[in-house]
Amino acid sequence: MQLKQLNVSQLADHVRAWFEHQALAAPTKTTPIIVAVSGGADSMALAIGLAQAFEVDSLRAATVEHGLRYGSAAEARWAVDQLEAHGITAQIITLKKQKADTGNLQAWAREQRYRALQGCCETHGSPYVATAHTLDDQAETVLARLARASGTKGLAAMAPVASLPLAEASAVHLIRPLLTVRRQDLRCCLMEVGQRWAEDPSNRAMRFDRVRVRQFLALWEEAGFDPARIAASAAQLRRSDDALEHYAEQAFHDLTAPYADGLKVKRAAFLALPQDTQIRLLRRILRRVGNNSSELRAQKLERVIEAIEHSDLPRTTLHSTLITLNQNDILVTPEEL
Repeated sequence: MQLKQLNVSQLADHVRAWFEHQALAAPTKTTPIIVAVSGGADSMALAIGLAQAFEVDSLRAATVEHGLRYGSAAEARWAVDQLEAHGITAQIITLKKQKADTGNLQAWAREQRYRALQGCCETHGSPYVATAHTLDDQAETVLARLARASGTKGLAAMAPVASLPLAEASAVHLIRPLLTVRRQDLRCCLMEVGQRWAEDPSNRAMRFDRVRVRQFLALWEEAGFDPARIAASAAQLRRSDDALEHYAEQAFHDLTAPYADGLKVKRAAFLALPQDTQIRLLRRILRRVGNNSSELRAQKLERVIEAIEHSDLPRTTLHSTLITLNQNDILVTPEEL
């Protein structure tokens, strides 16, 4: 359902319908939703829409203050004040000041933000964090991942309901009720109720990939192409990816067997699988044996599989595991530390 010229009542109807479609229970005072609010238009609209869709005391808004730029603390305080004016309980989560340990500052900030929101959910007994990703964000994500030569999983982009994107497993889920709503429609909703929003200056910084992709998508739309079609392709790819994951999980149960502290799989049976299933199966094995759910790119797995195919795999450590071959089997055990 793609909405136009949105007002608050329509947004609330959309949110309630989205919860029903996803078979999610409505939030309550004892099991509230945590909504991530930056003060930007999208998250402000989401918070207001949730507050209208459900009882306002079933909602807790959280603004994460990273402390990465001048004035961010004042912006966080402003966002909380705006939310409280709508009767929404809100809090600021201030992260400890520390130097990012990665060259990708935005990725580091995103991980820290989700960790903070996970802690907020655990404090309030909430199973969900709601974020305001829109149809525009979905289309931008597809284009950015296409530029990085992503496969079906990457091009499927963002799921409506997903686990928190953290290395370790989490009982908290991420929900995205606005993935079929355009960014401009949310601004119409806010203007209807006279609600202002903050503009993130990093949204104009061309050094960030997402900003360049956003500008490219604007040109794409000016040329007559519809970003909704890109988002629809992502939904189709997600269905395809779900099917591929189903068959990979089936292969895991059919072909793997315990070995020492790890797993083994018959080399001939493994190599008889389609290459995509090989990659997904090997990824599953490494994650289970290594107890490591972090990202594992296909390119690394492809190199290992090529070596297995040619019986040219030395003792290889990957993803907290040790991979070896014997005459008939692929053997995966925890890495020796």
